[in-house]
Amino acid sequence: MILAGDVGGTRTRLGLFETAGGALRLVWKHVVLNADHAGIADVLAGCEGLRGVKVDAACIGAAGPVDAGVCRMTNLDWVLDASALTATAGIGVVTVVNDLTAIAKAVAHLPEAAFAVLQAGTHPWGQGSMAVVAPGTGLGEAGLLWDGSRHRVMPSEGGHADFAPASPLDDELRAYLAGPSDSHVSWERVISGPGLADIAAFLVASGRYEWPETISALPVERRPAAIAERALAGGCGLSAAALGLFTETLAREGGNAVLRYLAVGGLCFAGGIPPAILPAMQSPGFIATLTGKGRMASLLRSVPVRVAKDPDAGLYGSARLAVESLAAL
Repeated sequence: MILAGDVGGTRTRLGLFETAGGALRLVWKHVVLNADHAGIADVLAGCEGLRGVKVDAACIGAAGPVDAGVCRMTNLDWVLDASALTATAGIGVVTVVNDLTAIAKAVAHLPEAAFAVLQAGTHPWGQGSMAVVAPGTGLGEAGLLWDGSRHRVMPSEGGHADFAPASPLDDELRAYLAGPSDSHVSWERVISGPGLADIAAFLVASGRYEWPETISALPVERRPAAIAERALAGGCGLSAAALGLFTETLAREGGNAVLRYLAVGGLCFAGGIPPAILPAMQSPGFIATLTGKGRMASLLRSVPVRVAKDPDAGLYGSARLAVESLAAL
């Protein structure tokens, strides 16, 4: 039996997989809110579905940089240590990887039905290097580099690179996020759940809009979902403007990722947010912004662009990596 995990800033997803003839079959899934637990060991200990199950290998994707099997998560005060989990969790071998490593691994193997197509492009999907951009509680990015025979995952912390304003409005937003001390503003500060709420707060603070009571009365952590829902439903100027600026920035960074990895084999938007705002990403303006890269515009127009619709994509990627860790023993 294979145990797969996907640990984000807000939720942890766990899944048990059976392997048969090289195929993976999900037989059990469990999702918890991280705020209710002290760490991954606490999550595993509380899973009734794991009791008495012989797990041969596990792979856990976690949202943060991984060094020598240890991940100190970026947006959550958790540390995942592969060696410690192997010794204490009763599992044959545990691997800890960056969560985008797992998602990228899955993207290369997901069936056609798992995606929504934003741009067909002229290059065949998956034939060549690829890029993954995954906004959720934070912003994850990764590349899938084609070596001539298979894709090799290149994790990154590209979401923490400097946010690049592209308009006077962007300049104002960056200054608002930087604050009086002019602190570092990353792409993640804008393209994430908290980023969407911050965009709305900026539009209110700048005098362009006022908070609707239905949003201002909500706890801060619940505002991103409410803003997205109201924007897609129509009738809320603030929500529409906030989601519009969010998706414009997401499109620009998606195009940047294609250029960084020369991802002619495809760009995939994954994570928790893209499936939830898919109608906004399907507008013609989104692809126009993504491909608007001057002399590189024709290259961007040739690239297939998709959204991974399955929130469990990271689980399947982690499961594949766990199988590979067994094969390497």
